[in-house]
Amino acid sequence: MIDIKNIPGCNGFGTNGKRLFFGAAATLHSISESGIFPLLGLAGGRIADHTIQVKITLGGNLAGTIHYHETLLPLLLADASIHIVSPAGSREAPVSEVLAQNRGLKPGELIVKVSLDSYFSDCPYAHIKRTKDEKIGYPLLSAAAIHLDNTVRMAVSGLCGYPFRFPDLRTDEGCETFELADRLTQSIPAPVLNDISGSAPYRIFIMKKTAEKIIGHFMIKKGENLC
Repeated sequence: MIDIKNIPGCNGFGTNGKRLFFGAAATLHSISESGIFPLLGLAGGRIADHTIQVKITLGGNLAGTIHYHETLLPLLLADASIHIVSPAGSREAPVSEVLAQNRGLKPGELIVKVSLDSYFSDCPYAHIKRTKDEKIGYPLLSAAAIHLDNTVRMAVSGLCGYPFRFPDLRTDEGCETFELADRLTQSIPAPVLNDISGSAPYRIFIMKKTAEKIIGHFMIKKGENLC
């Protein structure tokens, strides 16, 4: 067993002005408290209660065996990069390629950090989480979105067996919110989960209503966050 907290770059976060960096050993609580990428802090802050957040790390949530990986959502929206080391050396790749569809790491690989352009921290954002019983818990749906250049970027967890980002939506083409939400429904990339927490039709219903709320908010209240 290796304690990665002492590996340079793994424990901490910050910015060089153009890029934001988050070490794999940084806890969800510390990221949330820092405020340097509010949407990531919000997504991580709703995964568990405070006593657990101080123990869960970013890398653990991204690469763990539980398939929700809710901290991946803001990173998908921000076109983040993931920095990995292994016996073969180090590499940097889009997080969407390495962690897409729960693909995960290769044997011997270790996440050092993730990075993204700093301007994403200033984008209007939304985060809505729906659970069966409590606000904190495994999601029926966890949705994160940003509004950038009249475009809504939205990613979800809990709908399918892995988190994913929807195709981007333009909000300046005169479409109604329900029409845009229907487009998202038609682009779900995998079978919708159907289990004791929620049936597939119910999850789709929740997703459409959540998408309509987020899209409508960005269309009417430009520049304001929704959380």
